[in-house]
Amino acid sequence: MKSWEKTLISPTTTVRSALEIINEMGSQIALVVDESGHLLGTVSDGDVRRALLGGQTLSSLVKDVMYPNPTTVRDSDDRQARLAKMRRNALHQMPVLDIRGIVVGLETVDDYLTTPERDEHVVIMAGGRVRPNNARALVARSGVAEVHARSELDESRVRGIVDAMATR
Repeated sequence: MKSWEKTLISPTTTVRSALEIINEMGSQIALVVDESGHLLGTVSDGDVRRALLGGQTLSSLVKDVMYPNPTTVRDSDDRQARLAKMRRNALHQMPVLDIRGIVVGLETVDDYLTTPERDEHVVIMAGGRVRPNNARALVARSGVAEVHARSELDESRVRGIVDAMATR
């Protein structure tokens, strides 16, 4: 997860502040650490919900609502081992610790589901004639930088290809 450092909170953080961080980061979790960065526990939106239902308030401290024994992975574990552990434990996120127990990352399922952006170009070559106004409209909708055409191209076919690309 990018910017995982922003999910680090102290045990004396209020539940309200923890929720604000969880909401801002979209991580569903905050990592409770001591001054040295050692993991003390985690606080999820579910932990907060259960704590509030149990009588805690938004002014309560996270040390009173955190989960003290979260499942973690080591920074030396490979990606496949991390994903397998997340699947086995039905987790959406897991703190990554070094050998000393210091938090060095936060793995999320999204890290495995998103594809990296690629700097690639698509060229559609087809026979026929493209009318300039139609080509400009297709370019505007598709985000393609420019269209070079010498022949006529069935506008509905190009629109279908562009629309299909946009839904991926």
